[in-house]
Amino acid sequence: MQAQSVANKNRHFKTLILLVVSMTVGAFFLFWLGQMTPVTPLSARAKSAAPFKEIAVRTGMAETRDKSFFHLRIDEEGRLFQTTAWKAKAHDPRRLGTIQIVLTVSEQDEGISAAQQKCLARLLADLRKDFAIASSNIRLDKMPTLASHEDSDAPTSIGL
Repeated sequence: MQAQSVANKNRHFKTLILLVVSMTVGAFFLFWLGQMTPVTPLSARAKSAAPFKEIAVRTGMAETRDKSFFHLRIDEEGRLFQTTAWKAKAHDPRRLGTIQIVLTVSEQDEGISAAQQKCLARLLADLRKDFAIASSNIRLDKMPTLASHEDSDAPTSIGL
């Protein structure tokens, strides 16, 4: 019986050694094969994102969270907030190429604050410079106090 356990013990060692040797030989073969094959670059290229060509500015109520798509938000105190969509340079699927800016107001008919106006003017100037957007491609939506100025070109009324 003892002779049988010694034979089994040797069989386990032989199997283990054979397994290690075969795995080592296989790894060297795959390494050699990988060195011989030429590396070909991928032929497909990632589709570049469409550039931003337009800016849309609108107001939104402060107490109700705006569920619509937007990139940047300016609160009543003139603080600028970026969304994850802006950080990822994601486009609104319904309005490709448009940067969406929301100005929060406490009442829909209320105008924007002086701090918001100052922050918006600075933001629009930076965006126009960074993305080469013409002033004719800036749209003001739902902004009665800015749209009612004597000047028909509303963006110039906020200091552009």
